Amino acid sequence: MGIFNTLTTVLNQMVSPLDYNDDDTSLFLAVLVGVGLVSAGVTAPLLDTYHRYIEFYVFAFVLATIAFLWFSLVAMFMTQPEYMIIPPLALLGVAAFILLPTALELSVELSYPVSASTSAGFLWMAGQVVGIISLFVSNAFFLTYDDPKTARKGSIYAIWFNFSLVAAGTLVSLFLLYLKPDYKRFKAEINPLG
Repeated sequence: MGIFNTLTTVLNQMVSPLDYNDDDTSLFLAVLVGVGLVSAGVTAPLLDTYHRYIEFYVFAFVLATIAFLWFSLVAMFMTQPEYMIIPPLALLGVAAFILLPTALELSVELSYPVSASTSAGFLWMAGQVVGIISLFVSNAFFLTYDDPKTARKGSIYAIWFNFSLVAAGTLVSLFLLYLKPDYKRFKAEINPLG
């Protein structure tokens, strides 16, 4: 969530040195959010039906890493055309909008009988901390390379830094596959008396 917030906040600063203008950035953000909302609408019923939180979570993180790697490579080696940068951003939107509800639901399931608002609140807080750190580091790259001749380098460094955070999150999420949690909250909802 923090990386997604950072990306949506500084996307214009990331892509403008790559010869994209404000209209292009608006299109990129519209694709990112629009495709993401559709994917969230598809994912929510699947999660409610199958309760495969960990699998969805890991899948979304792997998808986010692939999408961010694709975005990073396009940003590094190509400027223009838009059709090369839109697909990875669309995949990133899919991954981000799958990750958010899945992570919130998984945190509630894993921390039951702790209040859902407490576990989700801590998750939101952690996401904001990661987002703040990511935003400060990205802005440091933009400020360090603010000369038009080196602005592309700062943009590339910011993109790769954010990719490294997503990749680290993916590595951590892979450990969840070894968990065989007992979804106590789900069981409590099905059988409230016992």
